[in-house]
Amino acid sequence: MRRGSDFAYLMQVFCTVVREGSFTGAAQALGTKSPSVSKAVAKLEEELGVKLLLRSTRSMSLSEPGEYLYREGTRLNERLASVRSAVGSFRETPKGRLTITASVAVGQNLIGPVLPAFMEAYPDISVELRLTDALLDIRSEGIDLALRSTPILDDSALFSKRISQQRRLLVAAPSYLQRRGVPKAPTDLADHAALVFKGNKLFDWWELTRHGKAARVRVKPAFISNNYMTIVQGARDGVGIANVFAYLAGADLESGTLCPLLPDYELPVQNIFALYHQRRELSPKLDAFLDHLERAGSASNS
Repeated sequence: MRRGSDFAYLMQVFCTVVREGSFTGAAQALGTKSPSVSKAVAKLEEELGVKLLLRSTRSMSLSEPGEYLYREGTRLNERLASVRSAVGSFRETPKGRLTITASVAVGQNLIGPVLPAFMEAYPDISVELRLTDALLDIRSEGIDLALRSTPILDDSALFSKRISQQRRLLVAAPSYLQRRGVPKAPTDLADHAALVFKGNKLFDWWELTRHGKAARVRVKPAFISNNYMTIVQGARDGVGIANVFAYLAGADLESGTLCPLLPDYELPVQNIFALYHQRRELSPKLDAFLDHLERAGSASNS
């Protein structure tokens, strides 16, 4: 127990003395020595300006203020113990509201599918999911976790965990390819209509690699958006060629709505990072969700 002139501590010592019936018994219960207990009670009487214990060489009794303090102090100590136990349970059992932010594409395709199983496993956690393609300040916005896709993590002020790696593809609709032709080499992309993503910068330089040799091509944006779902829809509609995450185009590739382009080339892999501003071991709800995401990512990549 913490020593000092803290009123709650002094009151607890006093109540223990009354309950145990002696300074010696209180010292044993508190794991300290009798002189320390006596000094604590004397300090409490000094701070309150009243006599709490009426002592003689053979007996000890309570004054009227002492009776009142013991009665109310016992109730308060029990309440404090209950509060401490309840707060401590947050450390042991994941509970409370978990606020997450992610882009619309990441939220709908990577987070949304894993939420039902997570919420079933942790019924004491409620989830608030904020989907936006804007980069929110998670500290000032009161957000526990941000899921972001970036080739290089550049926010070293936050804790981070790579959740998964996502391939990128070049895709276009059959109608567009019939109209404009199929690019045979990366340099051909400069002559095509491009659907370009714009986040904190315009991604109009596309890099493709084959046999360890990289080619960088600056494309001509026919359409610009900060939302990948909109870019995919533009590709479906035959507007142009899109550079998108593979998971966004998978169903369209299977159905033939979109066609893969330059399949012998690879585009840079992008990481999906979990970003958070406190150590995960200090937040059971955050730790539980990150574990769940990691397991889901391992299963999908196996």
